[in-house]
Amino acid sequence: MDIKYKKILIDFGIRYTKVGFITDSEPMKIIQTPSVLNIDEYFKEKSDSKSVLCFKRNSLKKILELEEFALYIINDILQIYKLDNKYTYYCYILYDLDLKENFKDVYTSFIKYIFDTFSFIASIKIIPKKIFPVFVSGFYSGIILNCGYSYSSITVVNNGLCVFSKRVEYCSCYMQKTLYNLIVEDIHKGKNGNKLDEKNFDIVKKNIIKYMDDFMVRISYILNKKLSNEYKHLSGEETNETNEKENFAKIGFYPDVPLFKIGFNTRIFIGEKLFEENSKNNLAYLILKTLAENVPCEIRKKIGSNIILSGGLTMLEGFYQRFSDEINYISNNNNEFKILNGIKNDLRINKIIYPRNILSWVGASLFLSFNKVNFPGNEINRENKKIDDDELNKIFENLRI
Repeated sequence: MDIKYKKILIDFGIRYTKVGFITDSEPMKIIQTPSVLNIDEYFKEKSDSKSVLCFKRNSLKKILELEEFALYIINDILQIYKLDNKYTYYCYILYDLDLKENFKDVYTSFIKYIFDTFSFIASIKIIPKKIFPVFVSGFYSGIILNCGYSYSSITVVNNGLCVFSKRVEYCSCYMQKTLYNLIVEDIHKGKNGNKLDEKNFDIVKKNIIKYMDDFMVRISYILNKKLSNEYKHLSGEETNETNEKENFAKIGFYPDVPLFKIGFNTRIFIGEKLFEENSKNNLAYLILKTLAENVPCEIRKKIGSNIILSGGLTMLEGFYQRFSDEINYISNNNNEFKILNGIKNDLRINKIIYPRNILSWVGASLFLSFNKVNFPGNEINRENKKIDDDELNKIFENLRI
């Protein structure tokens, strides 16, 4: 018997979008989200302003990019056409509740365009995405550390329901800004002969932003706890050298093409930002603090035995081992967590077979593959002749309740 319907699943993220059909084991394609948010804004002062004309031009550009993006998803990736009457299509879009307000407008435009343009899509359902990584683990309870581009979050899930969630400002963008500032400071002060004139300095800054993703991929790795401690406690003259903020970047400059050589100190410094000795700036510490303060004692063991790492930042080389080292070290040596002594031997970081950057999509696909699932969300169907902004805003507000 032919299947009379298909379910589309779209995880529309700030940096990357995952697209495919529900019941698939992984997305059909991971594609870069259009530059709907100007990446330069992350590295500029808020005092910078733009004219009204420039703002309108950029808004129009964003709308056109989103429309082309939606067409590419439906026609090229999913290969769905209006003449295909074999299936009825339902579209599920994962929505991140912690996104900033300006990105919610992007979601609104994207959803409206899909609904208004593709009449063969019977309905669109918007569902919050933060709990879905837990379903990939094979359990319905756990604690999720999701490290994304613009922010990270800690989410506690018990029996399939979110019981606690907290936003954390340690993310890929945070690390990129740290690296960017180190390089700019180095070349601006002219350390080791790197000082440039104002014209060349501006060119270099623009190139840093342009290639920041590539820089992060090339330099980012994380030492395990033992090597990190050895590095921090080097003896003799080496101690002074490693503590000095110098040699972060050496630049060979040619017309319009700055060539960067990132120093070893910078490589270590960037990775250590996620696991600083100051406990409050340590991702493993934040997980333990959440377990101790925000999880009831009767379910603490169940939650702590299924720690899930999700998001692209957790895929950095050495992240899993260092996170595990930090969990063990802090739980055994920090008196603040005596309350966890009874479960510290049960703390377990789940080794999931799927890449950590697609766990939300895979978890949603597994969960929504059940036909009779009744997940809280907000549906837009063809009984509505059109969608207005007020209706969509009400939907987003309902998702937060």
